[in-house]
Amino acid sequence: MNSATEEVYVLSLPGFFFTKALKSAGATQRALTSCVLVGRRQMLSIGGGDGFKGYPDSLLDRDPCSNGLCIFDVTRMVWTDEYDSEARPYESPTAIKQWYERDGMRSVVWSSSEVERIFSSEPAPVPKSDEQATVPLAEILGGALGGSVGFIMILLVLGCFYWKRKKKRLGLNATLSIRRRAFASNGN
Repeated sequence: MNSATEEVYVLSLPGFFFTKALKSAGATQRALTSCVLVGRRQMLSIGGGDGFKGYPDSLLDRDPCSNGLCIFDVTRMVWTDEYDSEARPYESPTAIKQWYERDGMRSVVWSSSEVERIFSSEPAPVPKSDEQATVPLAEILGGALGGSVGFIMILLVLGCFYWKRKKKRLGLNATLSIRRRAFASNGN
């Protein structure tokens, strides 16, 4: 790799178009990074090096981001200096909203009807942030009670088998003992 850029592009799906992010003070050319979405609207860029230095010099240089971590706000489409755990929920950036309003899905040229069908389906509804996925108390109590009753039933069945086996063994021992005494008293 002998060239690099500080530019960041976002691929919008299902429209399949790229939007260039705004250049910001925290922008740095980076090569060989890994990225993951964190929180509600930020992307963490991990590792990498100065892409302008090319290979292998970019691997030998100190990472341009503090501790090898850079944060990109995917709603504002800018690099930021810190992670915001209380950031507002993700919203499509203005440029992406404008593209969908102006051109929209009717401007997409699909490679096949199968691909079109995949991306034309309605997405699953996203739960609102104030809604919490909770398990009703009745389900928790029912599961705990059912599990306890099941455990007790298993113990009872095992106990019955053990008791029957012990009783049978005691019965055999008593029968053998009587036969031995009878055999011994006959003088044999």
